[in-house]
Amino acid sequence: MEDEMTICREWSLVKHEENEVHGKLLLCRSWGCEYCRPIRRSQLLARCAAGEPTRLLTLTVNPATGLDPTDRLLSLTNAWRVIVKRLRRLHGQEAIQYLAVVEQTQKGEPHLHILLRSPYIAQKLLSSWMGELVGAPIVDIRRIKSQKEVIRYVAKYVTKEVSNELRQKRFTVSKHYELAEVVEAAIPPTPKPAWHVDRRPLIEILWEWTYQGYACRSNGPDRFIGFKVDWYSP
Repeated sequence: MEDEMTICREWSLVKHEENEVHGKLLLCRSWGCEYCRPIRRSQLLARCAAGEPTRLLTLTVNPATGLDPTDRLLSLTNAWRVIVKRLRRLHGQEAIQYLAVVEQTQKGEPHLHILLRSPYIAQKLLSSWMGELVGAPIVDIRRIKSQKEVIRYVAKYVTKEVSNELRQKRFTVSKHYELAEVVEAAIPPTPKPAWHVDRRPLIEILWEWTYQGYACRSNGPDRFIGFKVDWYSP
């Protein structure tokens, strides 16, 4: 299987409509890609803020347990799932919403940094559960005083580079975390021409469209629209 990193910005997405052609860069969307990483960070920051979290929660592991950091991370994420279920039994299904991000410390150990929207939760309760589940009772939970604090927290922890050694999703988010998400009425979509992959750089495609008589206009840094010109129209 070809490495997705080799096609980032080297291939393009194009679609053809009746009087227009559209093209945009095909991105790998990998956190390890120098080009895509800033885009992914911006998207993650937006998602974090959209949840309007009320608490910051950090869960750790006990290095004396498990086989290695990857094994401890698996135990940690499983423990968090159990804790979420317990909290929802106490406070209701919709009362506990979160966005949890994996951080790997300098010593290679995983932490979970969690933006939490919830009622008050006692630190002693969380510490007791974490001690029971993974032998790691060190838990930090604090109330968020302002949205600026969320951004500072996210900038410090959430967008840090994560080593591939852990082989874990960068973040997980609960279904109803994002309050800014608008659910629109179900309207049958209008059929539109589908995008397809063109195994050429976008600049090469633009030169071809120009030669065919399209006048190309930029619609953002990575997207172009081509308008067909009919020179003989009255």
